[in-house]
Amino acid sequence: VEIVAVHGRSPERLHSLNTSFPEVATFTDPEQMLREVDTDGVIIASPPAFHREHLEIALRHVSQVLCEKPVAHSVEDAEAMARISQHAGANVYVAHHLRHQPAANFH
Repeated sequence: VEIVAVHGRSPERLHSLNTSFPEVATFTDPEQMLREVDTDGVIIASPPAFHREHLEIALRHVSQVLCEKPVAHSVEDAEAMARISQHAGANVYVAHHLRHQPAANFH
């Protein structure tokens, strides 16, 4: 997996990220990011309240999306996301990371 771009709401945090990873393009506008960057898929790791909006944007540009849990802020959003994904014929996956769970810390 190669991370080619990151979207964020804070220009300051994006600048800090870009200082450490200059090869990764940073954007405050997710639509602009997906218009300008050639990518095979998108990982949605924003707060759940933004997942529906970000999925709608992503599916205008790619057909492979991984969305972190919780998948939606409401049942209404989750049902709409399922309909949008089916209509687009996209592969949308849900992920639950365990990196902060003690049982998953194998170091």
